[in-house]
Amino acid sequence: MIFNQNMGKSRGVPLNELSFDARVGLFAHELAHIIDYRRKRSLGIIALGFKYVTKRGKQELEHTIDRIIIWRGFGHQLYQYAVEVSKNQAISDDYRKRRQSIYLQPEEIIELIKIVEAHRSE
Repeated sequence: MIFNQNMGKSRGVPLNELSFDARVGLFAHELAHIIDYRRKRSLGIIALGFKYVTKRGKQELEHTIDRIIIWRGFGHQLYQYAVEVSKNQAISDDYRKRRQSIYLQPEEIIELIKIVEAHRSE
C-alpha cells in the first residue's frame, strides 16, 4: 500500500494526499504487521502466508492488525485513514472494493475505539 505507485487497475491514495493523522494511521497499521510477525515463530509465519492467500484469511489478519493498533492508542488515526480513503475519488473501484472487503470500516473502528476507551477508563 505504501509503495502503490497508482498505476494499473488497483490505485490507492497517494501518500501526499493524506492528512498527517491518516498517515500516522497507515504507518501504525504497517508497523503492527511487524509486531504481529515478531510474536510468531517460523511455523506461525509460514502458516500466516498460507492463510493470506484466501480472502477470509486476509480479512482475519488485517482485522487483527487493526485491533492491535486501536488497542495501542492509534484508533483515531486509523479511523482518519479509513475515512480519507473511503471518500477519495481518485482511488480505483478495484481498490475501494478490496478495502471494503478486507479491512475494518470506519464505523467498526469507532466501535472498537469506544470499547478500548471504556475498558481503559475502568
